[in-house]
Amino acid sequence: MRISPTITLGVLCASAVLTACGSQTAGTSSQPSTPTPITLHDADNGKTVTASVGQKITIELGGPDVAGSTYWQFASVPAGVLTQLGDQVVSAPSQTGQPSIGIANPPGIGTGTVSFTVQVASAGTQAITAHRDSCGEAMMCSPDKSDFKVTIDAS
Repeated sequence: MRISPTITLGVLCASAVLTACGSQTAGTSSQPSTPTPITLHDADNGKTVTASVGQKITIELGGPDVAGSTYWQFASVPAGVLTQLGDQVVSAPSQTGQPSIGIANPPGIGTGTVSFTVQVASAGTQAITAHRDSCGEAMMCSPDKSDFKVTIDAS
């Protein structure tokens, strides 16, 4: 039996199309993935954190049972490796959904959280700092409790 050249050409073209379609790797996308946000806390003081360009970093200092935690003041972040995303946000325990410590949580002792968010704009190293003088109403902070610093190493 003789196969016509038209049928042979058709089979070859169909085979080439199917091969080309099958050569795509499953699960790949040309869309860049969004890096997972990082949240840092008081315990991260003094640490160096590795991050990627585009990644958001939020620092939350304090908590519902930490006197003086709302007195933190973050330093402005100069343009460079990091971009500051708004001003710091101060939240009392009732605003954060955290339980209040009740009678031991009177106004003036500064319980709650202070949050500050940045985004990595470029590769490099940059520090984020915060300072407080008061650790509660009329209560000065000891030197080891008055400063917060974290270094971001971005790639």
